[in-house]
Amino acid sequence: MRPTQAMRSPTPTTVDQTAATAAETATATAADDRRFTNALRLIDVPTAWQRFDTRGDGVRVAVLDTGVNPDHPDIDIQEENWVCYVDCRNGPHDVDGHGTHVSGTVVGGNANDAGLQIGVAPNATLMHAKVVGDTGSGTYGSIVSGMQWAVENDADVISASLGAAGLNNAFIDPVRNAQDSGVIVVAAVGNGGSGTSSSPGNVYDATAVGAVDVQLGYPSPERSTLDLTNDTVSPFSGGEVIDSADWKETYNDTPDSWPDRYVVPDVTAPGNRIWSADTQLDTRSVSNVDTTDLTLLKGTSMATPHVAGVIALMESNSAIDRSPGELRTGLKTTAVDIGAPEQRQGTGRVDADGAVAAVATSPTITATITATPNRVTAGRVLTITYSATNSGTETGTTTLGLRRNGTVVATGETEPIAPGEQTTGTLSYQTTTADIGPQTITLNADNTTNSRTVRIVKPQVELTNVSITPSQVSETKRNHTLTMTIRNVSDDGHPDTVTIAMPEGVVVDEVTTATASDTDGNSITSIGATAITDSTINVTLSPDSSASIRDITVETEFSAHHVGS
Repeated sequence: MRPTQAMRSPTPTTVDQTAATAAETATATAADDRRFTNALRLIDVPTAWQRFDTRGDGVRVAVLDTGVNPDHPDIDIQEENWVCYVDCRNGPHDVDGHGTHVSGTVVGGNANDAGLQIGVAPNATLMHAKVVGDTGSGTYGSIVSGMQWAVENDADVISASLGAAGLNNAFIDPVRNAQDSGVIVVAAVGNGGSGTSSSPGNVYDATAVGAVDVQLGYPSPERSTLDLTNDTVSPFSGGEVIDSADWKETYNDTPDSWPDRYVVPDVTAPGNRIWSADTQLDTRSVSNVDTTDLTLLKGTSMATPHVAGVIALMESNSAIDRSPGELRTGLKTTAVDIGAPEQRQGTGRVDADGAVAAVATSPTITATITATPNRVTAGRVLTITYSATNSGTETGTTTLGLRRNGTVVATGETEPIAPGEQTTGTLSYQTTTADIGPQTITLNADNTTNSRTVRIVKPQVELTNVSITPSQVSETKRNHTLTMTIRNVSDDGHPDTVTIAMPEGVVVDEVTTATASDTDGNSITSIGATAITDSTINVTLSPDSSASIRDITVETEFSAHHVGS
Protein backbone atom coordinates (compact mmCIF):
# COMPACT_ATOMS: atom_id res chain seq x y z
CA MET A 1 0.00 0.00 0.00
CA ARG A 2 1.14 3.49 -0.74
CA PRO A 3 2.31 5.69 2.13
CA THR A 4 -0.04 7.88 4.09
CA GLN A 5 1.15 11.44 4.64
CA ALA A 6 0.81 13.21 7.96
CA MET A 7 -0.81 16.53 7.12
CA ARG A 8 1.36 19.33 8.42
CA SER A 9 3.59 22.24 7.56
CA PRO A 10 7.04 20.62 7.69
CA THR A 11 8.72 23.84 8.75
CA PRO A 12 7.52 26.72 10.92
CA THR A 13 5.36 29.27 9.12
CA THR A 14 7.16 32.55 8.46
CA VAL A 15 5.66 35.55 10.21
CA ASP A 16 7.09 39.05 10.05
CA GLN A 17 7.17 39.98 13.71
CA THR A 18 9.80 40.87 16.26
CA ALA A 19 10.32 39.29 19.64
CA ALA A 20 8.36 40.62 22.57
CA THR A 21 10.36 42.48 25.15
CA ALA A 22 10.60 41.12 28.66
CA ALA A 23 8.49 44.01 29.90
CA GLU A 24 5.75 43.29 27.37
CA THR A 25 5.74 39.61 28.30
CA ALA A 26 5.56 40.46 32.00
CA THR A 27 2.65 42.80 31.38
CA ALA A 28 0.76 40.18 29.41
CA THR A 29 1.39 37.58 32.11
CA ALA A 30 0.14 39.93 34.79
CA ALA A 31 -3.02 40.70 32.81
CA ASP A 32 -4.25 37.09 33.01
CA ASP A 33 -3.92 34.38 35.59
CA ARG A 34 -3.21 32.09 32.67
CA ARG A 35 -2.27 33.19 29.14
CA PHE A 36 -4.22 31.14 26.61
CA THR A 37 -3.36 30.88 22.96
CA ASN A 38 -5.74 32.86 20.78
CA ALA A 39 -6.87 29.55 19.33
CA LEU A 40 -8.05 28.36 22.75
CA ARG A 41 -9.75 31.69 23.38
CA LEU A 42 -11.51 31.55 20.01
CA ILE A 43 -13.17 28.23 20.86
CA ASP A 44 -14.04 29.44 24.37
CA VAL A 45 -11.88 27.03 26.35
CA PRO A 46 -11.36 29.47 29.28
CA THR A 47 -15.12 29.78 29.75
CA ALA A 48 -15.61 26.01 29.68
CA TRP A 49 -12.88 25.60 32.29
CA GLN A 50 -14.39 28.19 34.59
CA ARG A 51 -18.02 27.24 34.13
CA PHE A 52 -17.65 23.47 34.44
CA ASP A 53 -14.34 23.16 36.32
CA THR A 54 -13.21 20.61 33.75
CA ARG A 55 -9.71 20.04 32.37
CA GLY A 56 -10.18 16.58 30.87
CA ASP A 57 -9.60 14.62 34.07
CA GLY A 58 -10.07 10.88 33.71
CA VAL A 59 -10.17 10.90 29.89
CA ARG A 60 -7.60 9.01 27.80
CA VAL A 61 -6.73 10.58 24.45
CA ALA A 62 -4.71 8.52 21.99
CA VAL A 63 -2.79 10.64 19.46
CA LEU A 64 -1.71 8.80 16.30
CA ASP A 65 1.24 10.69 14.86
CA THR A 66 5.03 11.02 14.51
CA GLY A 67 5.75 10.51 18.21
CA VAL A 68 6.13 12.83 21.17
CA ASN A 69 9.01 14.38 23.07
CA PRO A 70 8.52 13.30 26.70
CA ASP A 71 10.97 15.94 27.92
CA HIS A 72 8.88 18.87 26.82
CA PRO A 73 7.86 20.90 29.91
CA ASP A 74 4.20 21.00 28.83
CA ILE A 75 3.79 17.29 28.09
CA ASP A 76 3.56 14.30 30.39
CA ILE A 77 3.42 10.75 29.02
CA GLN A 78 4.01 7.44 30.75
CA GLU A 79 5.85 4.53 29.11
CA GLU A 80 2.77 2.30 29.31
CA ASN A 81 0.84 4.83 27.24
CA TRP A 82 3.31 4.74 24.35
CA VAL A 83 3.68 2.41 21.39
CA CYS A 84 5.80 2.66 18.25
CA TYR A 85 5.23 1.07 14.84
CA VAL A 86 7.54 3.08 12.56
CA ASP A 87 11.19 4.24 12.97
CA CYS A 88 11.28 3.05 16.55
CA ARG A 89 13.82 3.83 19.25
CA ASN A 90 13.82 3.34 23.00
CA GLY A 91 10.89 5.04 24.67
CA PRO A 92 8.79 7.98 23.50
CA HIS A 93 10.49 10.20 20.96
CA ASP A 94 9.70 12.52 18.06
CA VAL A 95 12.24 13.50 15.42
CA ASP A 96 9.77 15.16 13.07
CA GLY A 97 7.99 17.36 15.67
CA HIS A 98 4.49 17.10 14.21
CA GLY A 99 3.29 14.69 16.90
CA THR A 100 4.69 16.78 19.75
CA HIS A 101 2.92 19.87 18.42
CA VAL A 102 -0.39 18.00 18.11
CA SER A 103 -0.02 16.39 21.54
CA GLY A 104 0.65 19.79 23.07
CA THR A 105 -2.63 21.14 21.69
CA VAL A 106 -4.54 18.28 23.30
CA VAL A 107 -2.94 18.05 26.75
CA GLY A 108 -0.24 20.72 26.96
CA GLY A 109 0.18 23.02 29.94
CA ASN A 110 1.74 26.44 30.38
CA ALA A 111 5.21 25.59 31.67
CA ASN A 112 6.81 26.71 28.39
CA ASP A 113 9.13 29.69 28.22
CA ALA A 114 6.27 31.96 27.11
CA GLY A 115 3.97 30.92 29.95
CA LEU A 116 1.36 30.23 27.27
CA GLN A 117 -1.45 27.74 27.91
CA ILE A 118 -1.37 25.59 24.77
CA GLY A 119 -3.54 22.57 25.59
CA VAL A 120 -7.32 22.29 25.62
CA ALA A 121 -7.46 19.46 28.19
CA PRO A 122 -4.24 19.50 30.23
CA ASN A 123 -5.49 16.99 32.80
CA ALA A 124 -6.38 14.34 30.25
CA THR A 125 -4.11 11.31 29.98
CA LEU A 126 -1.99 11.34 26.83
CA MET A 127 -1.53 8.12 24.90
CA HIS A 128 0.61 8.18 21.78
CA ALA A 129 1.03 5.68 18.97
CA LYS A 130 3.94 6.49 16.66
CA VAL A 131 2.37 5.40 13.38
CA VAL A 132 4.12 7.97 11.13
CA GLY A 133 7.82 7.85 10.43
CA ASP A 134 10.50 10.45 11.06
CA THR A 135 10.05 11.86 7.57
CA GLY A 136 6.29 12.26 7.86
CA SER A 137 5.07 9.10 6.10
CA GLY A 138 3.24 6.06 7.39
CA THR A 139 1.35 3.05 6.09
CA TYR A 140 -2.22 1.86 6.37
CA GLY A 141 -0.93 -1.04 8.42
CA SER A 142 0.82 1.14 11.02
CA ILE A 143 -2.17 3.47 11.36
CA VAL A 144 -4.69 0.67 11.67
CA SER A 145 -2.44 -1.01 14.25
CA GLY A 146 -2.32 2.23 16.19
CA MET A 147 -6.09 2.52 16.18
CA GLN A 148 -6.47 -1.06 17.41
CA TRP A 149 -3.86 -0.47 20.14
CA ALA A 150 -5.79 2.59 21.32
CA VAL A 151 -9.03 0.60 21.54
CA GLU A 152 -7.40 -2.29 23.37
CA ASN A 153 -5.76 0.07 25.87
CA ASP A 154 -8.92 1.86 26.93
CA ALA A 155 -8.61 5.08 24.98
CA ASP A 156 -11.67 7.32 25.03
CA VAL A 157 -10.67 9.49 22.07
CA ILE A 158 -8.49 8.84 19.03
CA SER A 159 -6.95 11.94 17.48
CA ALA A 160 -5.57 11.34 13.98
CA SER A 161 -3.88 14.34 12.35
CA LEU A 162 -3.03 12.32 9.27
CA GLY A 163 -4.64 10.89 6.17
CA ALA A 164 -4.47 9.75 2.59
CA ALA A 165 -6.23 11.68 -0.15
CA GLY A 166 -9.50 10.29 -1.46
CA LEU A 167 -11.71 7.43 -0.29
CA ASN A 168 -9.61 4.67 1.26
CA ASN A 169 -11.65 1.66 2.34
CA ALA A 170 -8.88 0.25 4.56
CA PHE A 171 -9.99 2.72 7.23
CA ILE A 172 -13.73 1.96 7.29
CA ASP A 173 -13.64 -1.15 9.47
CA PRO A 174 -11.02 0.19 11.96
CA VAL A 175 -13.00 3.41 12.43
CA ARG A 176 -16.26 1.55 12.88
CA ASN A 177 -14.63 -0.94 15.25
CA ALA A 178 -13.35 1.92 17.40
CA GLN A 179 -16.75 3.63 17.39
CA ASP A 180 -18.51 0.36 18.26
CA SER A 181 -16.07 0.02 21.17
CA GLY A 182 -17.07 3.45 22.46
CA VAL A 183 -13.99 5.28 21.19
CA ILE A 184 -14.66 8.39 19.12
CA VAL A 185 -12.32 8.88 16.14
CA VAL A 186 -11.41 12.50 15.36
CA ALA A 187 -9.49 12.95 12.11
CA ALA A 188 -8.25 15.75 9.88
CA VAL A 189 -10.26 16.34 6.71
CA GLY A 190 -7.11 17.09 4.73
CA ASN A 191 -5.17 20.02 3.33
CA GLY A 192 -6.23 19.74 -0.33
CA GLY A 193 -8.64 22.66 -0.22
CA SER A 194 -12.25 22.87 -1.32
CA GLY A 195 -13.62 19.80 -3.12
CA THR A 196 -11.20 17.36 -1.49
CA SER A 197 -10.97 15.15 1.60
CA SER A 198 -8.77 12.46 3.09
CA SER A 199 -9.22 9.18 4.90
CA PRO A 200 -9.84 8.26 7.67
CA GLY A 201 -11.44 11.69 8.19
CA ASN A 202 -13.91 11.20 5.34
CA VAL A 203 -15.21 7.88 6.69
CA TYR A 204 -18.79 8.71 7.66
CA ASP A 205 -18.41 7.34 11.21
CA ALA A 206 -15.35 9.49 11.95
CA THR A 207 -15.55 13.10 13.12
CA ALA A 208 -13.86 15.09 10.34
CA VAL A 209 -12.21 18.39 11.24
CA GLY A 210 -11.48 21.35 8.98
CA ALA A 211 -9.40 24.44 9.77
CA VAL A 212 -10.18 28.12 10.33
CA ASP A 213 -7.83 31.07 10.65
CA VAL A 214 -7.12 32.67 14.00
CA GLN A 215 -5.43 35.97 14.72
CA LEU A 216 -1.95 35.61 16.14
CA GLY A 217 -1.77 36.32 19.85
CA TYR A 218 1.85 35.59 20.74
CA PRO A 219 3.97 37.51 21.11
CA SER A 220 1.84 40.43 19.81
CA PRO A 221 -0.67 40.31 16.94
CA GLU A 222 -0.25 43.92 15.88
CA ARG A 223 3.30 43.15 14.71
CA SER A 224 2.16 40.52 12.24
CA THR A 225 1.88 41.39 8.56
CA LEU A 226 -0.38 38.38 7.96
CA ASP A 227 -3.98 39.26 7.21
CA LEU A 228 -5.64 36.59 9.38
CA THR A 229 -9.25 36.97 10.41
CA ASN A 230 -10.85 34.85 13.10
CA ASP A 231 -13.35 32.26 11.90
CA THR A 232 -12.41 32.38 8.22
CA VAL A 233 -12.10 28.92 6.70
CA SER A 234 -8.44 28.40 5.86
CA PRO A 235 -7.85 28.14 2.08
CA PHE A 236 -6.01 24.84 2.40
CA SER A 237 -8.79 23.19 4.46
CA GLY A 238 -10.51 20.32 2.68
CA GLY A 239 -14.23 19.77 2.40
CA GLU A 240 -16.74 18.20 0.04
CA VAL A 241 -20.05 16.41 -0.37
CA ILE A 242 -19.50 12.64 -0.52
CA ASP A 243 -21.80 10.14 -2.23
CA SER A 244 -21.77 6.96 -0.18
CA ALA A 245 -22.07 5.01 -3.42
CA ASP A 246 -18.58 6.19 -4.39
CA TRP A 247 -17.13 4.01 -1.63
CA LYS A 248 -18.46 0.93 -3.37
CA GLU A 249 -15.66 1.16 -5.90
CA THR A 250 -13.25 0.21 -3.16
CA TYR A 251 -15.58 -1.31 -0.55
CA ASN A 252 -18.02 -4.14 -1.20
CA ASP A 253 -20.98 -2.36 0.31
CA THR A 254 -21.38 0.70 2.50
CA PRO A 255 -22.97 0.17 5.94
CA ASP A 256 -26.75 0.41 6.05
CA SER A 257 -26.52 3.15 8.66
CA TRP A 258 -24.76 5.52 6.26
CA PRO A 259 -26.84 8.16 4.45
CA ASP A 260 -26.82 8.37 0.68
CA ARG A 261 -24.81 11.60 0.85
CA TYR A 262 -22.97 13.42 3.61
CA VAL A 263 -20.70 16.42 4.09
CA VAL A 264 -17.18 16.63 5.46
CA PRO A 265 -15.90 18.23 7.58
CA ASP A 266 -18.27 17.81 10.51
CA VAL A 267 -16.86 20.87 12.28
CA THR A 268 -13.94 23.26 12.00
CA ALA A 269 -11.40 24.50 14.55
CA PRO A 270 -8.38 26.82 14.62
CA GLY A 271 -5.67 25.40 12.37
CA ASN A 272 -3.90 28.27 10.63
CA ARG A 273 -0.85 29.51 12.54
CA ILE A 274 -1.08 27.61 15.82
CA TRP A 275 1.43 27.92 18.64
CA SER A 276 2.14 24.65 20.43
CA ALA A 277 4.92 22.41 21.71
CA ASP A 278 8.19 22.10 19.79
CA THR A 279 10.15 18.85 19.89
CA GLN A 280 13.45 20.74 19.54
CA LEU A 281 14.15 22.02 23.03
CA ASP A 282 16.90 24.43 22.13
CA THR A 283 16.59 28.18 21.82
CA ARG A 284 16.07 29.24 18.24
CA SER A 285 14.24 31.86 16.25
CA VAL A 286 10.76 30.89 15.10
CA SER A 287 9.42 33.63 12.86
CA ASN A 288 11.82 36.07 14.53
CA VAL A 289 10.62 35.00 17.98
CA ASP A 290 13.30 33.50 20.21
CA THR A 291 11.77 30.47 21.93
CA THR A 292 12.93 27.20 23.40
CA ASP A 293 9.65 25.36 23.81
CA LEU A 294 7.18 26.50 21.14
CA THR A 295 6.73 26.50 17.40
CA LEU A 296 4.13 27.72 14.91
CA LEU A 297 2.45 25.33 12.45
CA LYS A 298 -0.62 25.29 10.22
CA GLY A 299 -2.90 22.61 8.80
CA THR A 300 -6.04 20.65 9.52
CA SER A 301 -3.63 18.60 11.62
CA MET A 302 -3.51 21.56 14.01
CA ALA A 303 -7.31 21.89 14.06
CA THR A 304 -7.92 18.22 14.87
CA PRO A 305 -6.34 18.16 18.37
CA HIS A 306 -8.38 21.20 19.37
CA VAL A 307 -11.52 19.14 18.72
CA ALA A 308 -10.08 16.05 20.43
CA GLY A 309 -9.33 18.20 23.46
CA VAL A 310 -12.86 19.60 23.51
CA ILE A 311 -14.23 16.06 23.45
CA ALA A 312 -12.00 15.25 26.44
CA LEU A 313 -13.58 18.18 28.29
CA MET A 314 -17.03 16.89 27.33
CA GLU A 315 -16.35 13.37 28.54
CA SER A 316 -14.72 14.46 31.78
CA ASN A 317 -17.77 16.51 32.71
CA SER A 318 -20.31 13.76 31.99
CA ALA A 319 -20.94 11.10 34.60
CA ILE A 320 -22.87 9.22 31.93
CA ASP A 321 -20.87 7.27 29.36
CA ARG A 322 -21.54 9.15 26.14
CA SER A 323 -21.45 7.26 22.87
CA PRO A 324 -19.31 8.56 19.99
CA GLY A 325 -22.55 9.51 18.25
CA GLU A 326 -23.73 11.56 21.22
CA LEU A 327 -20.38 13.33 21.46
CA ARG A 328 -20.33 14.14 17.76
CA THR A 329 -23.90 15.42 17.95
CA GLY A 330 -22.95 17.61 20.90
CA LEU A 331 -20.05 19.07 18.93
CA LYS A 332 -22.04 19.69 15.78
CA THR A 333 -25.20 21.13 17.32
CA THR A 334 -23.28 23.65 19.43
CA ALA A 335 -20.76 24.72 16.78
CA VAL A 336 -20.75 28.39 15.84
CA ASP A 337 -22.01 29.09 12.32
CA ILE A 338 -19.34 31.29 10.70
CA GLY A 339 -21.29 31.87 7.50
CA ALA A 340 -19.37 29.57 5.19
CA PRO A 341 -20.94 26.80 3.06
CA GLU A 342 -21.47 23.53 4.88
CA GLN A 343 -18.83 21.72 2.80
CA ARG A 344 -16.32 24.31 4.03
CA GLN A 345 -17.24 24.79 7.70
CA GLY A 346 -19.32 21.71 8.51
CA THR A 347 -21.94 22.81 11.02
CA GLY A 348 -19.56 25.51 12.21
CA ARG A 349 -16.51 26.27 14.30
CA VAL A 350 -16.37 24.18 17.46
CA ASP A 351 -17.35 25.88 20.74
CA ALA A 352 -15.90 24.28 23.87
CA ASP A 353 -18.29 25.86 26.35
CA GLY A 354 -21.38 24.98 24.34
CA ALA A 355 -20.18 21.44 23.61
CA VAL A 356 -19.46 20.68 27.27
CA ALA A 357 -22.83 22.14 28.28
CA ALA A 358 -24.56 19.87 25.74
CA VAL A 359 -23.44 16.71 27.56
CA ALA A 360 -22.86 18.03 31.07
CA THR A 361 -24.30 15.86 33.80
CA SER A 362 -24.92 17.07 37.30
CA PRO A 363 -27.75 17.35 39.75
CA THR A 364 -29.55 20.66 39.30
CA ILE A 365 -31.56 21.12 42.46
CA THR A 366 -33.88 24.01 43.17
CA ALA A 367 -35.79 24.52 46.40
CA THR A 368 -38.92 26.52 47.12
CA ILE A 369 -40.60 27.48 50.39
CA THR A 370 -44.02 25.84 50.33
CA ALA A 371 -45.25 26.74 53.82
CA THR A 372 -44.27 29.16 56.54
CA PRO A 373 -46.23 30.91 59.28
CA ASN A 374 -47.23 34.51 58.73
CA ARG A 375 -46.49 35.30 62.37
CA VAL A 376 -44.54 33.60 65.14
CA THR A 377 -44.35 34.47 68.81
CA ALA A 378 -40.80 35.40 69.82
CA GLY A 379 -39.14 32.56 71.66
CA ARG A 380 -40.92 29.93 69.60
CA VAL A 381 -39.34 27.83 66.83
CA LEU A 382 -39.95 29.12 63.31
CA THR A 383 -40.27 26.25 60.85
CA ILE A 384 -40.47 26.49 57.07
CA THR A 385 -41.45 23.65 54.77
CA TYR A 386 -39.67 23.37 51.43
CA SER A 387 -39.95 21.40 48.23
CA ALA A 388 -36.71 20.47 46.40
CA THR A 389 -36.68 19.34 42.75
CA ASN A 390 -33.83 17.82 40.72
CA SER A 391 -34.01 18.92 37.07
CA GLY A 392 -30.51 17.60 36.32
CA THR A 393 -29.31 14.35 34.83
CA GLU A 394 -27.93 12.52 37.85
CA THR A 395 -28.92 11.85 41.44
CA GLY A 396 -27.61 14.32 43.96
CA THR A 397 -28.13 16.36 47.10
CA THR A 398 -27.70 20.02 47.87
CA THR A 399 -27.02 22.10 50.95
CA LEU A 400 -29.85 24.39 51.96
CA GLY A 401 -29.39 27.61 53.89
CA LEU A 402 -32.05 29.47 55.86
CA ARG A 403 -31.35 33.18 56.31
CA ARG A 404 -33.07 35.79 58.44
CA ASN A 405 -32.54 39.22 56.88
CA GLY A 406 -29.35 37.91 55.26
CA THR A 407 -27.95 36.14 58.33
CA VAL A 408 -27.65 32.34 58.19
CA VAL A 409 -29.74 30.86 61.00
CA ALA A 410 -29.99 27.22 59.86
CA THR A 411 -28.53 24.83 57.29
CA GLY A 412 -29.45 21.37 56.11
CA GLU A 413 -28.86 18.80 53.40
CA THR A 414 -31.55 17.35 51.19
CA GLU A 415 -31.86 13.62 50.89
CA PRO A 416 -30.58 12.22 47.57
CA ILE A 417 -32.96 13.22 44.77
CA ALA A 418 -33.12 11.29 41.51
CA PRO A 419 -33.38 13.17 38.19
CA GLY A 420 -36.89 14.50 37.69
CA GLU A 421 -37.88 13.70 41.27
CA GLN A 422 -38.95 15.92 44.17
CA THR A 423 -38.67 15.78 47.94
CA THR A 424 -39.95 17.85 50.84
CA GLY A 425 -38.45 18.76 54.17
CA THR A 426 -38.27 21.38 56.88
CA LEU A 427 -35.75 23.83 58.29
CA SER A 428 -36.18 25.51 61.67
CA TYR A 429 -34.58 28.07 63.92
CA GLN A 430 -35.24 29.32 67.42
CA THR A 431 -36.54 32.88 67.43
CA THR A 432 -35.72 35.34 70.20
CA THR A 433 -37.12 38.65 71.37
CA ALA A 434 -34.34 40.31 69.34
CA ASP A 435 -36.19 39.12 66.22
CA ILE A 436 -39.40 41.00 66.97
CA GLY A 437 -40.67 42.73 63.85
CA PRO A 438 -41.00 41.79 60.17
CA GLN A 439 -38.25 39.38 59.10
CA THR A 440 -37.29 38.30 55.56
CA ILE A 441 -36.78 34.56 55.65
CA THR A 442 -34.79 33.29 52.63
CA LEU A 443 -34.11 29.73 51.52
CA ASN A 444 -30.94 29.27 49.48
CA ALA A 445 -30.19 26.19 47.35
CA ASP A 446 -27.35 26.17 44.80
CA ASN A 447 -28.11 29.15 42.55
CA THR A 448 -31.73 29.65 43.65
CA THR A 449 -33.29 31.75 46.40
CA ASN A 450 -36.84 31.96 47.68
CA SER A 451 -38.07 34.40 50.31
CA ARG A 452 -41.07 34.98 52.54
CA THR A 453 -41.82 37.66 55.13
CA VAL A 454 -42.65 36.48 58.67
CA ARG A 455 -43.65 38.75 61.52
CA ILE A 456 -42.11 37.93 64.89
CA VAL A 457 -44.44 39.20 67.62
CA LYS A 458 -44.13 39.82 71.32
CA PRO A 459 -44.99 36.83 73.51
CA GLN A 460 -48.08 38.47 75.03
CA VAL A 461 -51.53 37.14 75.83
CA GLU A 462 -54.25 39.65 76.58
CA LEU A 463 -57.42 38.64 78.43
CA THR A 464 -60.62 40.65 78.07
CA ASN A 465 -64.26 40.13 78.95
CA VAL A 466 -63.50 37.95 81.95
CA SER A 467 -66.96 37.91 83.41
CA ILE A 468 -66.82 36.23 86.79
CA THR A 469 -66.65 37.72 90.28
CA PRO A 470 -66.95 36.20 93.74
CA SER A 471 -70.45 37.56 94.09
CA GLN A 472 -71.52 35.49 91.11
CA VAL A 473 -70.46 32.23 92.73
CA SER A 474 -72.63 30.73 95.45
CA GLU A 475 -71.57 28.48 98.26
CA THR A 476 -73.00 25.51 96.44
CA LYS A 477 -71.64 23.98 93.31
CA ARG A 478 -73.07 25.61 90.20
CA ASN A 479 -72.21 25.83 86.50
CA HIS A 480 -70.62 28.97 85.09
CA THR A 481 -69.40 30.24 81.72
CA LEU A 482 -66.22 32.31 81.41
CA THR A 483 -65.76 34.34 78.22
CA MET A 484 -62.38 35.83 77.27
CA THR A 485 -60.45 37.11 74.25
CA ILE A 486 -56.88 35.88 73.86
CA ARG A 487 -54.62 37.85 71.54
CA ASN A 488 -51.31 36.93 69.86
CA VAL A 489 -52.06 33.23 69.71
CA SER A 490 -49.13 31.57 67.95
CA ASP A 491 -49.89 29.70 64.74
CA ASP A 492 -46.65 27.71 64.71
CA GLY A 493 -48.28 24.47 65.82
CA HIS A 494 -47.02 24.68 69.38
CA PRO A 495 -49.71 24.92 72.08
CA ASP A 496 -50.32 28.21 73.84
CA THR A 497 -51.41 27.75 77.44
CA VAL A 498 -53.24 30.44 79.40
CA THR A 499 -53.60 30.05 83.15
CA ILE A 500 -56.60 31.85 84.67
CA ALA A 501 -56.60 32.40 88.42
CA MET A 502 -60.04 32.52 90.03
CA PRO A 503 -60.90 35.35 92.44
CA GLU A 504 -60.18 34.69 96.08
CA GLY A 505 -62.75 32.37 97.60
CA VAL A 506 -63.78 30.75 94.29
CA VAL A 507 -63.05 27.05 94.04
CA VAL A 508 -63.21 25.35 90.63
CA ASP A 509 -64.83 21.98 90.99
CA GLU A 510 -64.74 20.79 87.36
CA VAL A 511 -64.11 22.09 83.84
CA THR A 512 -66.69 20.65 81.50
CA THR A 513 -66.29 22.17 78.03
CA ALA A 514 -64.22 24.78 76.26
CA THR A 515 -64.93 26.18 72.82
CA ALA A 516 -63.07 28.77 70.80
CA SER A 517 -63.48 30.72 67.60
CA ASP A 518 -61.52 33.30 65.71
CA THR A 519 -62.67 36.83 65.04
CA ASP A 520 -64.39 35.66 61.85
CA GLY A 521 -66.41 33.09 63.77
CA ASN A 522 -64.44 30.09 62.53
CA SER A 523 -64.35 27.31 65.09
CA ILE A 524 -61.05 26.28 66.67
CA THR A 525 -61.30 22.59 67.47
CA SER A 526 -57.85 21.91 68.85
CA ILE A 527 -58.49 23.23 72.35
CA GLY A 528 -58.68 21.91 75.88
CA ALA A 529 -59.22 23.30 79.38
CA THR A 530 -58.37 21.68 82.70
CA ALA A 531 -58.62 22.63 86.35
CA ILE A 532 -55.36 23.06 88.17
CA THR A 533 -55.67 22.72 91.96
CA ASP A 534 -58.96 24.30 92.91
CA SER A 535 -58.51 27.93 92.06
CA THR A 536 -57.16 28.09 88.48
CA ILE A 537 -58.15 27.04 84.98
CA ASN A 538 -55.60 26.19 82.29
CA VAL A 539 -56.79 26.80 78.73
CA THR A 540 -54.57 25.16 76.10
CA LEU A 541 -54.87 26.36 72.52
CA SER A 542 -53.32 24.46 69.62
CA PRO A 543 -54.28 26.06 66.30
CA ASP A 544 -53.32 24.22 63.13
CA SER A 545 -49.83 25.23 61.99
CA SER A 546 -51.14 26.19 58.55
CA ALA A 547 -53.83 28.49 59.97
CA SER A 548 -53.48 32.24 59.75
CA ILE A 549 -52.84 34.24 62.91
CA ARG A 550 -55.92 34.80 64.97
CA ASP A 551 -57.24 36.51 68.06
CA ILE A 552 -59.38 33.88 69.73
CA THR A 553 -62.56 34.13 71.79
CA VAL A 554 -62.83 31.33 74.33
CA GLU A 555 -65.84 30.18 76.30
CA THR A 556 -65.12 27.82 79.15
CA GLU A 557 -67.87 26.06 81.04
CA PHE A 558 -67.05 24.92 84.56
CA SER A 559 -68.58 24.33 87.92
CA ALA A 560 -67.43 26.18 91.01
CA HIS A 561 -68.51 27.19 94.47
CA HIS A 562 -67.66 29.97 96.88
CA VAL A 563 -66.11 29.50 100.28
CA GLY A 564 -65.41 31.89 103.06
CA SER A 565 -67.28 34.84 104.45
